[in-house]
Amino acid sequence: MLVDEIRVETRDGSTELSGRVTMHHLDTEDLRIWFRGPEQYSRGDLDASPFLPGLLLTAMWWKEDLAIDGPVSKRLLRNVNHAITEYRRVFPALPAIEVRAHKWKPPKASPRTACLFSRGVDSWYSVLRSLEHKRRGRPPLTHLLYVPSIDFMYGDDNRARSIAATQEAAAAVGCELVLLETNLRHFTERFQHWGKTFGGGLSSIALAASGFTHVLLAASVPLGEENRSGSSVTLDPLFSTERTEIVHHGAEARRVDKVRFVAEHRVLLPYLKVCFVADTATNCGECEKCLVTMVALHIAGALDGCSAFERPLEADVVAQMPDPGWQRFMFTELIDELGTSRMDAELRRALEHVVYRDPARPRGS
Repeated sequence: MLVDEIRVETRDGSTELSGRVTMHHLDTEDLRIWFRGPEQYSRGDLDASPFLPGLLLTAMWWKEDLAIDGPVSKRLLRNVNHAITEYRRVFPALPAIEVRAHKWKPPKASPRTACLFSRGVDSWYSVLRSLEHKRRGRPPLTHLLYVPSIDFMYGDDNRARSIAATQEAAAAVGCELVLLETNLRHFTERFQHWGKTFGGGLSSIALAASGFTHVLLAASVPLGEENRSGSSVTLDPLFSTERTEIVHHGAEARRVDKVRFVAEHRVLLPYLKVCFVADTATNCGECEKCLVTMVALHIAGALDGCSAFERPLEADVVAQMPDPGWQRFMFTELIDELGTSRMDAELRRALEHVVYRDPARPRGS
């Protein structure tokens, strides 16, 4: 895989970094991968570093070495073999590959911290935790980075609605929203699920927004649990450069505890968006992501009156969820936290049915 004809262009207040991708095993038809963002959050120099984390796993999937015909961070290149090892530990069928690029040391950005923000539980936790508990040696959190082009559930007509809601959410916590765009996922998703590529993909977006010294990437799996995703506390920081530190944030907390923490801020719950199935303003209340979150909100005593879901929580719907696979921990932690009320007992039976049923048996049996 070769990335060449790399250029940076600024027009109408927006800066775009783009590069042509060609491959040995696939006709990419002169595809250009691009990253766009407001001019004021870009250094404007030619830094090809974002292409490395963004395309590394896809190059490994195709069993092709990755060559980037442009300047890439020395620190990033120094850590790339470690990143490849981490990927192969999670996805052992993938081969090791060689990465080649011109080494350079990008200058530091102005000291400021941003968080990649989707309005999901993990990113809400990272935002609220960072605002309330400032970290020594890291500038305070002031900006939220939103990338609507990686949210595939939104049609063009509703993307503006999602952007407006995210702007309101950012304003509610006193942060500035920075709107970023990329076509990276539209390419990588043809071969690999976003659950495998999102750590590198989000890191590449963070590096392309070169005006921040620290970017928080919210953890989705707590420490101590099996992690078979493409984002982890050991992997994501390896995509840092001399300019931008990628901070894998929030892995110390279980998801049920993150929901408890977010639920302490009741005024923000209407902005919660966890559903990746329904192209709606709120959450469908039927998919597994919605149901797991609703059970956690019930445990936190915050589900009643929460307007973020389109239907009430029902135990029989919970029992219809598919086998959680390696993400079983999200279900078992809920079972452990449920109380003794009738509703809690029904939810516990439903979750135990999902977790412990014979995978060969159909749902609902």
